[in-house]
Amino acid sequence: VDHERSAEAGYAALLEWRRKTETDPEGPWRMQGIDSALRFAATFPQHENAASVQTVASEELFELGQLEQAAAAAQDLLAMSEGGIQDSHRKTALLVLGHASFDLGEFSVAESAYTQSLHYLEDEEQTASVRERLAASIYSQASAVAATDPAMAVEHYQRVRFAVPESAIAATADYDAAILLMQTDRWQMAAESMADFRQRYPDHELQDQVTVNLATAWLESGDKDAAAGELVRVSRLESEDSEVRRAALWQAVELYTETGDEAQARAGWMDYVARFPLPLDPAMEARNALVELYKQQGDAQGTIKWLNAIVAADREAGSAASGRSKSLAAHATLELAEPDRQAFEMLTLDAPLEKSLARKKAMMETALAGYADAAEYGISEVTTQATFRVAEIYRDFGTALMDSERPSDLDEAA
Repeated sequence: VDHERSAEAGYAALLEWRRKTETDPEGPWRMQGIDSALRFAATFPQHENAASVQTVASEELFELGQLEQAAAAAQDLLAMSEGGIQDSHRKTALLVLGHASFDLGEFSVAESAYTQSLHYLEDEEQTASVRERLAASIYSQASAVAATDPAMAVEHYQRVRFAVPESAIAATADYDAAILLMQTDRWQMAAESMADFRQRYPDHELQDQVTVNLATAWLESGDKDAAAGELVRVSRLESEDSEVRRAALWQAVELYTETGDEAQARAGWMDYVARFPLPLDPAMEARNALVELYKQQGDAQGTIKWLNAIVAADREAGSAASGRSKSLAAHATLELAEPDRQAFEMLTLDAPLEKSLARKKAMMETALAGYADAAEYGISEVTTQATFRVAEIYRDFGTALMDSERPSDLDEAA
């Protein structure tokens, strides 16, 4: 009934509902009181207590789990702004709207409400809590569309750090954005995002996985040098098992080889041999690759060092030696005999013949022993070459004898 004292009567009724609720908390009075309060505020929006009544009603609805009604009540309270409401009422309305909307899955509404509420918060602890909720509302918007609109999800994930950089969820959001970029084949952007994550969160527990992902992202984007560097990092991760680390280092060195970075390739193969002597065959291939690299550089000392390393590794393997290791060792032994053969050929038989003949014969025996060692491996190709070299040595020795310097006291017949 429209009466000059209607508002007064309505407010008195509210007070009575509250008294009943206090007397009988388990009774129906609280919900009836809330309904009465909402009607009062809607009917008498200009009443001096209308905003307070609406504020309490929205809070109670939220406490009771009536989320949709609480959000609606909070929005109605905010609509009273034209008539003027206190900042404390506005703050409560925004928080109720934010919390209710978040729980309802209406994350964009929650984000807006939380953002506005921060203008009215003074308590540091409450401010920190609301900022975390703000970050979560943005993150949740990303998660909600990740499967259907990954590009939009990436934008939302990346917004978390800009909106609430101190949030505990900011790092997770950045990481999830990078992962989503990988899953949608946006490799260059994914690599850049992962690299940024590494610098921004150096102590984060996901750093090892970032390294693994960076290796993949750079490789897929076509940057072999960057990928190789990350694969070397992967090979040193304690969190990965030995086989993963071994394979990562092998792939890294192959990439350095493809890009022509001989220095990194050489360092990589040395690292491989030192850290992964087993399985035997790959380690033997690594040693053989080092032999070839040193040959290309014209480094005889380095070449000989790694040829000897091949022979030693096969010998130390004993019964575990493989056909491949024996073949490499045989070829290495054949190559190691070459300098002795060449030194033998360079020696001439000069007077006094006894001394020069002894030197040449000693060098011949050394060279022959080297070729005999090579032939012992039983590798047909090596045995053929060793036999040919042995024949050359004997022929050279005979020729050298015939061409040797004659003693001055001998006549032509002698």
